[in-house]
Amino acid sequence: MLILRCSKRNNINEKDGKHTMAKITKEQVIKLNNQLSNGFQMDLMQLAMGEKVPTKKGSLDETKYLKASLYFYESYEKFVKTIRIRLNVSLYHVGKTADVSHGLGIWIDLESDLSKKLFKSIAKHTETLTEDAILEIHKNHSSGHSSIETTLKYLR
Repeated sequence: MLILRCSKRNNINEKDGKHTMAKITKEQVIKLNNQLSNGFQMDLMQLAMGEKVPTKKGSLDETKYLKASLYFYESYEKFVKTIRIRLNVSLYHVGKTADVSHGLGIWIDLESDLSKKLFKSIAKHTETLTEDAILEIHKNHSSGHSSIETTLKYLR
């Protein structure tokens, strides 16, 4: 059963040069989700845009929740490409029609100098990102007492 058609940037049909749509099945999403730990699930909106982004939501109360997402991040310096895995933790407020996040959230580099974007690299970080660890990261950054050492101790 097909659940998504993805608009990937690199999917160009060789015959006519037109953009093609990648197809994602429910079975493929289940297979990806089975590789994740601690309640992380694939973000279907990101998957539809061609990005594999594991996401986890944790409720703080009836009006607020934290959303943690893992991303691959590419940067270039002096024509040298660097691939990193970054964690984003955002606070959302539940609205009547849509949930709202104020700002960009907290961004933390978890791993750098990767040679390739391998899904297993990003999936292994879901093993250490428990709900308590995500909450502690949010508390430390919100209170202004954050340091990279404090943040990383919760991920070990």
